[in-house]
Amino acid sequence: MIKLPHNRNFEALISDLPQAIALILMNTDELTQITTAHHNVISRHDVEMAEIRTTLNTVSHKLDEAADQFNQVADQFNQVAAQQDVNAQQIALNRQDIASLSAGILDLRNLVADYLQGRADH
Repeated sequence: MIKLPHNRNFEALISDLPQAIALILMNTDELTQITTAHHNVISRHDVEMAEIRTTLNTVSHKLDEAADQFNQVADQFNQVAAQQDVNAQQIALNRQDIASLSAGILDLRNLVADYLQGRADH
């Protein structure tokens, strides 16, 4: 006796009848062949799924490595940017110092010129 699940609706039951009748009419050898083929398909599926999982793990590890490398490069970039800011501030201070030094040199030149002119006048 074929035991069918009781939660199926009537239309599904009718659509499964030809398949159920075909299974009943098959002999043991035919059912064994179908079962063997079914197991072979399941085995191939398991192998393919294992390969897919291995590939996904490999890709996941490579992605993690790439993310780590990206983070390292981003850290280096941030360090360089911070150093550039420090350098820009130092350049600005150096320019101010150069401007002050240039003004001091001009003042000294004028003082020396005035001194020499004063000595020449006496």
